[in-house]
Amino acid sequence: MIRALIGRWPRLAIRRKGGKISTTSRIVSLNAWSWLNRLEIGDHVYIGPSARLFALGGITIDEGSIAGPNLTIYTSNHDFFGTATIPYSNETISKKNVAVGKGCWLGDSVILLPGTELGDHCLVGAGSVVRGTFPAGSILLGNPAKVVKTLSKIQLAAKHDGLARGAFLLAGRQD
Repeated sequence: MIRALIGRWPRLAIRRKGGKISTTSRIVSLNAWSWLNRLEIGDHVYIGPSARLFALGGITIDEGSIAGPNLTIYTSNHDFFGTATIPYSNETISKKNVAVGKGCWLGDSVILLPGTELGDHCLVGAGSVVRGTFPAGSILLGNPAKVVKTLSKIQLAAKHDGLARGAFLLAGRQD
């Protein structure tokens, strides 16, 4: 009983705060979070342990995406170069949505910065710090993350077909 509740508490917390998460998706554990009402997680998404989700600007993670442990997503930042003498105030916050496409794989300790948009079937290597917009099939590595390779049209079509057939989807538990 307790074990089942522990495995579901992130999903329950997200729903209680007004966020959207599919019953087929799983977040192992959240270490830190804010603004969960601006979080939307599609079907068959898996997020590993110790995730940190700061959703003030909005976070969307589409179906079939997988993230390893220690995922961090920031959707807001303080304007250090603004006119305020103390940049750490509510007046200096900028907000930008973060969007992760279908079937993306995010490695261990990936950080997604405000405004990041990953197209479908992107792969982000462990420890990468990502900012910007990347087309479908991009393979990203590094800090700052750069495209090191792109899936061919044939590979991308196979990924799309596999996802449509359910070949990559998690067998999630129902609430």
